Amino acid sequence: MGTFLVEGYLAAGTTERLLEFRNAAARASQEMAGAGVCVVYLSSVFLPDDQTCLGLFQAADRQHVSDACQRAGIPCDRITEAVLGPPPRASDAAP
Repeated sequence: MGTFLVEGYLAAGTTERLLEFRNAAARASQEMAGAGVCVVYLSSVFLPDDQTCLGLFQAADRQHVSDACQRAGIPCDRITEAVLGPPPRASDAAP
């Protein structure tokens, strides 16, 4: 499975819209999983200054993420593969 970042424009975006995005993405992912297509919604971030919402998904391919976004009715202007870095270890912190 790969990790994918969805970028969508949210005109007049608010924190409430971010919650709608999250709920719709999670619901669509669950519905698709019920149909045998593995798409996992991970999280989202809203950038108010840019009126942009970024959603993070895991799936076998980009098309599954696109299908989940379409099913959810959420904006999907771009989908790109993402690479997540590991969390910092305690030993990485400066003394």
